[in-house]
Amino acid sequence: MIMKKLITIVSLVAVFAASSSTVFASNGETTAMPSRTKFMLDGKEISFDMSYNIEDSNYIQLRSVAQALSGTKSQFNVYWDVVLSQAVIETGKAYTGVAPDSSTPTIDNKYVPLEFVSASRDTWGLSLYTLKVKNVLANELDAFTLTVICTDAYGNNVYNFDGTNYTEFQCSANIKAGETRSYEISLWEYPTVAKITVYVSKYKPINGDTVEISELQANENGGKKVFSW
Repeated sequence: MIMKKLITIVSLVAVFAASSSTVFASNGETTAMPSRTKFMLDGKEISFDMSYNIEDSNYIQLRSVAQALSGTKSQFNVYWDVVLSQAVIETGKAYTGVAPDSSTPTIDNKYVPLEFVSASRDTWGLSLYTLKVKNVLANELDAFTLTVICTDAYGNNVYNFDGTNYTEFQCSANIKAGETRSYEISLWEYPTVAKITVYVSKYKPINGDTVEISELQANENGGKKVFSW
């Protein structure tokens, strides 16, 4: 069991372990002592660098357990995701304690969430575009916003009836990490449209904060794509 309160206690133990085997939390209510419990793993005794007895219960750091199980059928990796400010547990993987290396481009230390795979267009009085996108985040994507700009063969913007030169589409995602999915967007048919420019202007990872992205940032970091017809 991992609790915010426990993290505070463990930090205190790390600082004062040299001078005392008993540490009190700042509120003076909880005592943490080095655990004297004997731990066995598949018949062999193991020890943990940091294991504590708090109110007659044993507490062990998750990464210590991951280290002990690494190489077994029960192995898992755990690391801190600095982008989403959360701990990530990966079952079935050997323990490293660090986030996996990624060539995914970033925007102000935020991941660009989507890779545009392909697009197609059907015209039936209006244009129906099917965009195939891939979630390149390390986490599930909750929702995102696509901004679409239409231009003619000369690169001039094709304006909407309301005078704007762009259209936004709110997409409910729930795309798992690495998953590819198709989304359909509808625009009134303009005969002069020769290409569309699509970029992710906003997204929200599962359990993360909403991130807004400008067209310039998307272009510089791989979150923008142009499709021509």
